Amino acid sequence: MFVQLFPIGPLLPGRRIVGGKAAGLGQLSRAGAPVPAGAVVVLPTQRVSGARNHARGLIVQHLAGLRNVERFAVRSSTLLEDGADASYAGMFETFLDVSPDDVWDAVEACVETTSSERVSAYQRGSHVETEEPDFVPVVVQQMVAATSAGVGFSVHPATERGDVMVIEAVHGLGDRLVSGRITPDLYEVHPVDGSVIKFEMGEQHGARGAALDRDQIIAVVELMRSMRAALGFEVDVEFAFEDNVLFALQVRAITTIAHAPAEVDVA
Repeated sequence: MFVQLFPIGPLLPGRRIVGGKAAGLGQLSRAGAPVPAGAVVVLPTQRVSGARNHARGLIVQHLAGLRNVERFAVRSSTLLEDGADASYAGMFETFLDVSPDDVWDAVEACVETTSSERVSAYQRGSHVETEEPDFVPVVVQQMVAATSAGVGFSVHPATERGDVMVIEAVHGLGDRLVSGRITPDLYEVHPVDGSVIKFEMGEQHGARGAALDRDQIIAVVELMRSMRAALGFEVDVEFAFEDNVLFALQVRAITTIAHAPAEVDVA
C-alpha cells in the first residue's frame, strides 16, 4: 500500500484499513449523524519515494473543495490504538485549530509519532509484542469552533441501568474533558424524553451556567438513541455544539458493560 484518501462519509472502510477513530466516523455518517467534513489519508509508515508528495497533493486538492472551512483538526487513527492488549491513549498526536498551510506538517507529525521513542518505550514497558504497522491512517477534519462539547453514554456506564443516559459536558472544546483536566457538568437523563433526573455542576473555570441547555440535551439524547439503534449495541458518543449546531465527533461501544461486543468492525 502506498497512499489512499477516503472522504469522510458513509463509504469510509472499516478499522482494518482506516483505524478505529476513522471507522467510527463512517459509522456516524451511515447513521445520518452530522459529522464534520474532511478526509482520511492512509500513508506508509516508511518514507517511500514519492508517496508523501502524492499524499500531500491529494490532501490539498480535497481540502480545497470544502466550502467555508478555514481551520482543521488533525489526528492519528493508527491501528495500534485499537489493540486489546495495551492502551496507547494519549500517545499519538492530535492537532487542533490547524491552518490549511500547516495541515501537511500536522499529518506528517501524526505519522512520525507511530515510531516515536515514547511509543517504543511504552511497548517495552508493557511487554507487549506489537509490530510497527506498515501504514498510518490520519484524520483531517473541519475544526468545530465548539461553544460546548462532551461525551454521552447511552446506558449508565457504572450501574449499567438502561433507564438512564449519562452526559458529561464542558464549555468550549472537549479536549479538556477527555484529558481529565477539568471536571465536567454531569447530567443523568431519561432516555426517551431527555428530562434531567440528576445534575451536578462541574468545574467551569469562570464560565456562567450549565454547559448545555434543554434543547441541546435533547439533541444529544436523540443522537445516542439513533446510534444505538443503528449499531445494535450501547455506545458512547463524543459531540460538540458550535452555538446550537450539533456535530458528532466519535462513536464507540461502551466496553465496560457486561454485554459489550467483543470487537466492532465495519467492512
